[in-house]
Amino acid sequence: MNEMLKENGKLILNSILDKEGEIMYSSSDALKAGNYFLLGYNPGGEGKVLIKDHLEKSIDRKDNAWFDEGWLKDEKKSFLQIRVISLFEELGIDLREKVCSTNLIFLTSHKAEEIDHGMAGYCWRFHELLLSILRPPVIFCFGNGNEMSTYSFLKEMSYDFKNEDKIMHRISSQKSGESKYEIKYFDGIFLLPDNKKIKSKIISFPHFSRFKIPRSTNNESKMNEGILKELKKIINESMEMK
Repeated sequence: MNEMLKENGKLILNSILDKEGEIMYSSSDALKAGNYFLLGYNPGGEGKVLIKDHLEKSIDRKDNAWFDEGWLKDEKKSFLQIRVISLFEELGIDLREKVCSTNLIFLTSHKAEEIDHGMAGYCWRFHELLLSILRPPVIFCFGNGNEMSTYSFLKEMSYDFKNEDKIMHRISSQKSGESKYEIKYFDGIFLLPDNKKIKSKIISFPHFSRFKIPRSTNNESKMNEGILKELKKIINESMEMK
């Protein structure tokens, strides 16, 4: 399977293989049917590796970038890493073994705004291969604040999408009343290259590099109890969709 992904990846991503970017953050052991899927938007920071090299390496990787890498200059973990690890710990989901993790767009940039959002469609063909393997009950994504986000793109790609956004949690500005933090979700149906369809719950958060999930009033180190309960309920519902 790994060799198939590499060879198909080289064909699908041919025009960007010599550009800087990254593919997989989870180990190859997480590429299993029934596992969860975690999608960011695109790799940030300084480009350190070409896509063709990262494709070759990451499809076979045995480590996990969330745990085993430090993305800051002093090799300490970033807020993004810490918050992702904390989220799955509180959900009771094994991030190492049960979550396949990558980005919607594989090209590296300092800011998301520097990336052509049209590249999401180009990279989606590789994601279809991953979805064919995973058939994930839930796709977690961070970034849901505008039309050029992972969440918005997944809505566009969902087959015959008619569902309205479901807002699980919202915090509004006291001054303007406008929403400044929302956890959204919807029931997605995706058409795969073999013309089969899969159903997945899509759960999205404001980007973890900038926002943390609201905390418990009794314990700052813990997620808000109501949010945690609702997330677990939605995830359990996703298992009933299968």
